[in-house]
Amino acid sequence: MEEISNQVRFLLLTIIENDGDIDEFRRLGYSYFQIKDFIKGEIKNGNAEFADSILGLTEQGLEVRNKLSEELNYKHSGKVVSPKLSSKIQEIFNSDTIFIPSENELNF
Repeated sequence: MEEISNQVRFLLLTIIENDGDIDEFRRLGYSYFQIKDFIKGEIKNGNAEFADSILGLTEQGLEVRNKLSEELNYKHSGKVVSPKLSSKIQEIFNSDTIFIPSENELNF
């Protein structure tokens, strides 16, 4: 398994903590396979776990993330990670919202 830098580990733990979007890793050039290995490594190290089918940080993972935040001198680290697109969509639209595309957006 590939060793990751403290910056990448911090980003990963922050994404897991905030149920964030992994697209930042894709923009950094990592493949989905590598991202999967990073997550598996954090689970193996005891920093993350699945609870009720949801990936989250353990107490140890929170401590590691906070320690990395101090070491890397990151402030306001929660703003580093974007929420998943599905979360953003739920905030914008509710069940009463109707979306009507323009004629230019229709492909038929």
